[in-house]
Amino acid sequence: PPCSGAVASTPLLELRAQGWAIKNIEFTPHTGSAAIRLTRSATVDTIDAGHFIIEDCFFGANGGATQIGIEDNGGCGFGLIQNCRFQGLGGTAILGLNTAAAIPQMWIINANFFNGNTNAIAMSLTEGRVLNNYIRQTANDANNKVNLISVAGQGSLNQVINNIFSD
Repeated sequence: PPCSGAVASTPLLELRAQGWAIKNIEFTPHTGSAAIRLTRSATVDTIDAGHFIIEDCFFGANGGATQIGIEDNGGCGFGLIQNCRFQGLGGTAILGLNTAAAIPQMWIINANFFNGNTNAIAMSLTEGRVLNNYIRQTANDANNKVNLISVAGQGSLNQVINNIFSD
């Protein structure tokens, strides 16, 4: 749905198949909703949004609360999020909802700008790389900057290298 007519908890774009590349698009999610939801089903083998690329996109707030930039629903693997800007989201820029099918594996989150979001990255991730990002959150330091075991403490073997945490 368009942001102007969106319903809370409904993503602007939901990917349910592998191999999508999303480039050079501006997203403004609705309150309580994700701009992009990546879905993998534990019960239906044909639903898996893994092997994705999200590059050079802008995820910005529209004045509402708890917006999400990119959310993983079920454990999609082998994705690249690169050169994106996450600006002023009242929720989480990159969020893992659950690990119903698997723990997301081998994501590369590289060279992004996280500015003024409530949380930057909160998801379980295994064998992922979080590289070269600039992360400046809201003034509340109690919020997550990067939490790679966010869902039930799952996730391991990640590399968090050469990021700038301005605050």
